[in-house]
Amino acid sequence: ALGADWKYVVPVKDKLGSDAIAVAVIYNSKRVMPVAEPVVYDDATNLNRVTFLQSFKPVAGGKLFTVIPNHLKSKGSCPTDATSLDADQGDGQGCWNDLRTKSVAKLMQWVAKAQVSLTQKSNVLLLGDMNSYAKEDPILAFEKSNYKILLNDEKIGQGQSAYSYVFGVASNSEGYGGAGNLDHAIADENLYPMVKRTFAWHINADEPTALDYNDEFKSEEQKQLFFNADAFRSSDHDPVIVDLDLNEV
Repeated sequence: ALGADWKYVVPVKDKLGSDAIAVAVIYNSKRVMPVAEPVVYDDATNLNRVTFLQSFKPVAGGKLFTVIPNHLKSKGSCPTDATSLDADQGDGQGCWNDLRTKSVAKLMQWVAKAQVSLTQKSNVLLLGDMNSYAKEDPILAFEKSNYKILLNDEKIGQGQSAYSYVFGVASNSEGYGGAGNLDHAIADENLYPMVKRTFAWHINADEPTALDYNDEFKSEEQKQLFFNADAFRSSDHDPVIVDLDLNEV
């Protein structure tokens, strides 16, 4: 349990098969307070998770910032039409890359419109599983629109050594596998100067699959031996940590 100081914002239910799966924002109410109501964005694809924006302001004073959690369509469950642009094009980006790229463009358009309704600079931070590695089309689309990909940033991120996910143990001859980051923290131009540091907390991706949170194929004895009340292997992705100084000019 996180304790009474921790609150959450989850204004929408997931549309992809389970009310238990949805993007959310958990925040420490001693550190930040919500500003206005969350604004929901549904791209109507029924493939990406429905998202929202929520603005916050530091309790101790400082600039407002706005968080947008994301989970774009995964590379799996490929379309049945092999001629579709969302089929695997053999370029290493997997299935649904066209959808993810177009979804990013629509998301940025929505963010731009939503910012108009906010009373002050919104200082946007997009977070989540984009299901796209750092050099894939959806992430490049953010960069072309002057958003900053923080984990891969050479100054305040981890540059070329960044990773938050491990698929297999090494890349094969077609480029599949190995380590990279599907998980991203992406700042707009206003927020970027306030970012002091960004890094992946390696509690999951490097841990063996046998120790993961799934209990399939585990005996009752293994469940007792493998599961501990700690952070390790609580997911297959590593969290991305972003340090902000909201008093920066």
